[in-house]
Amino acid sequence: QVPTSNDNVFFDQNSFSLSNQTVLTDETIEYCNSMDWSGVLNTPTFRISNELYIYGSLTFSPNMTSYASKGIYFKSDTIGNTITSAGVPLYHDVVFDGIGGEWTLKDSLRANNYGANTDITIKNGILKSGGHAISAQKIITSGNGTTDLTGSNVYIRHWNTYLSSKIDLTNTTVYLTSSANYDGSFISNGATHNIIVSSERQMNLTFFSSVNKLTVAGNGACLLKDYDSSIDSVIVEPGSTLIIGSGKTLTVNKYLSSNGDCSNLSNIKSSANSSTAYIVS
Repeated sequence: QVPTSNDNVFFDQNSFSLSNQTVLTDETIEYCNSMDWSGVLNTPTFRISNELYIYGSLTFSPNMTSYASKGIYFKSDTIGNTITSAGVPLYHDVVFDGIGGEWTLKDSLRANNYGANTDITIKNGILKSGGHAISAQKIITSGNGTTDLTGSNVYIRHWNTYLSSKIDLTNTTVYLTSSANYDGSFISNGATHNIIVSSERQMNLTFFSSVNKLTVAGNGACLLKDYDSSIDSVIVEPGSTLIIGSGKTLTVNKYLSSNGDCSNLSNIKSSANSSTAYIVS
């Protein structure tokens, strides 16, 4: 019987008799209420070949692997849902889209496959990180979605908010890492947060809210573009470059550190040689 959105799906110690057996989704869209793999043995593989709609909670097991060529959609319209990935990457786009829904992470969530372009999107409902780490190509909060990343380390290559301001980054550290050019814009509900940029090329950032600390590392550059920026502390590591948009002002509220040396310079400059940028302390 094919599960419906009202059915809970369980895999346990009796589900797999041999090692490395595979569960393959083969419908156009697969549905279930909650899915639980916590009791499995014999290292099974869950291969998601079509879109998977989950109307409750998801629990994986460290004794399994998972691969996805389509996205996973969390569609609950109730609170109290949880996601336990048990160290198993979800490997594709993850979408939260349930009016009135709420999901809390019980451990770290990794949606990316070491370089694959995978996103976490919160369209409707509330995603709470529970202080656990999140890794993805980018995190998108749009529509009526709310994202609470309080106390988490967030590893992304791009950040996009699509006009939503319902993002809580209190005590959150965002690690931006990329080998290509990406524009990023940060909007929060006023909470301070830490941003660490480690890029081999140029990372373009626009801050619409105050930032606690910005650290620029790696061999690339960080461009503060389009708007004036207010940051409590700015650190430019040796070999790194901070670029301030032409005619724009960076206000440093506490301290600015540029600690390069003669053999490995730290650079701070305007985005245009013929136009001044400003630092106010």
